[in-house]
Amino acid sequence: MPEHRVLLLSRNLLSLAVYIPCFSGSYSLIMNGVSSFLSQLASYYWQENDLSNVTVALCNSCAEFRGLFLKYFFPSINVDDVDEIVREKPDDNDQGSRVDIFVRMKTDELPYLIEVKINDKKQHFNQYLDSYNIHPSRLGYIVNYYLKKPGFDVKSWEDIYNYLLSSLERVSTEVKPLFNGYIQYLQSVCQIVTYTKPMNLDGIYSLYEFSNIAWNALRINAETYDCEPNKQYQPMRSKILFGIHAIDFFISYKDKKRSKIYGWLSLYFYKEQPELYIAISEQHNKNAHPTLFGNAKLAEGKHYSNPFEEYDEVWNINCLWFQFKDIQIFNESKTIMEQKNLLTNFITEVFDFVTIH
Repeated sequence: MPEHRVLLLSRNLLSLAVYIPCFSGSYSLIMNGVSSFLSQLASYYWQENDLSNVTVALCNSCAEFRGLFLKYFFPSINVDDVDEIVREKPDDNDQGSRVDIFVRMKTDELPYLIEVKINDKKQHFNQYLDSYNIHPSRLGYIVNYYLKKPGFDVKSWEDIYNYLLSSLERVSTEVKPLFNGYIQYLQSVCQIVTYTKPMNLDGIYSLYEFSNIAWNALRINAETYDCEPNKQYQPMRSKILFGIHAIDFFISYKDKKRSKIYGWLSLYFYKEQPELYIAISEQHNKNAHPTLFGNAKLAEGKHYSNPFEEYDEVWNINCLWFQFKDIQIFNESKTIMEQKNLLTNFITEVFDFVTIH
């Protein structure tokens, strides 16, 4: 769906949620739908401009959100005097500036500006002061990384996430689902990690055990193929800081009639219930976007859930993903040998599927 249609839909849904009468249970149903809509939006619209668009749409559709959002940056602003909030308003001095969020006032000629940053570290502090003829106190700046600038009050998206979360008790019941949906959207887009339990470093040794067992389990000498872990690419895909540990591998067919298949075994532990996947791609080519395995029936296996295709942004290729469905049994196993067998059976079943298709 084109971006402008999604944003129009989101704004219409927000407006509908705020103004629809409360009767016959329809209000609750619609509000829950809007909250879910906003939280799901992050899966499709997660870039910097998307975040600005959704934020402005919510500001223009919900007065309570607009007041809290603007007061966070500008404590002395008269929210009732706000005329409009627009996106990427060019400066009137023809200096080529286009601030992300432009707040026009009814009785004040000088605007308030908010610059939105996600990873982009090209800054525009003095440029915006000159282009829009404003004081630093009228420039809000919000980033998802560490940034300090003397004379300016730089906020972080994690700051505003916590601020909105703490404000939930003060907002009216009618708009609370809007706040919840936006908070979830913000958490996903800005990769804000929250912790609910204290750490237990004793369990980290299991990651070392898993790495060694998985590495050995991927060394397979089958009748029709060989599999070896791929040391060359492993460091690129394992990102411990982001809660991902992966081992790359390649499958070589002994009859030489089929090219190598590349893939990786990935443990995602950035959530309390870890998930284990095998991703497979026949094309180790950054310009390739293949549809894997033709019309093969992607049914659930004994040890994996229904496979699904998904685009991998690291290699710029489509991959076929198999999720290990016995992870609970794995965790409850009494011996290492039981766990080795479960992992080996999962890997073998996936490779058998790949080999016969």
